[in-house]
Amino acid sequence: MTRFFIPLTLLCLFLGSAACQDGRNAGESRLAVINTDGVFQHSQLAQKGVIFITSQRAILDEELAKIQVEITKNADNQELEGRLRTEMIRMEREFDLVQMETAARINDLFAQILEEYRQRRNLEIILPMQVALSYQPGADITSEIATLMDQQNLEFSPPAKSSDPATPDADPAPLGASPESK
Repeated sequence: MTRFFIPLTLLCLFLGSAACQDGRNAGESRLAVINTDGVFQHSQLAQKGVIFITSQRAILDEELAKIQVEITKNADNQELEGRLRTEMIRMEREFDLVQMETAARINDLFAQILEEYRQRRNLEIILPMQVALSYQPGADITSEIATLMDQQNLEFSPPAKSSDPATPDADPAPLGASPESK
């Protein structure tokens, strides 16, 4: 009986393996792994986004320093100090929005490129490298995705300055308040 069991098991494994190929070549995988941190570290587009955010932060810091000087010079004028502090809060919020929008645009582009790549290569799944215990080096698509990202033209620009100081955002809501409660 054991004479037939081992060859029969091997035959089943071979047939099962052949059935899983779906017309693919023997070495062609249906999954890939990616080091997402590596993509963002090596992509020139992602670096361009970081440089943009850093430059916007430097501009904001200069403007905030000027306002702080005004507050110090006019320490006895509480009304002016209140307006200047409100302006500082508005500027910080504006920067936060620019930072979030920049990151979201890069992340959305990354997700789009990844999905198009998955479909084009007929992959079932793309896993983060950190969750894969073991994989063939050919399954790593990190550099390919970074290259595809760098081929995209994504421009970053600061938001248009509001010429009207009485915009709704000029009066920030108290901490913990919802925007609807203003």
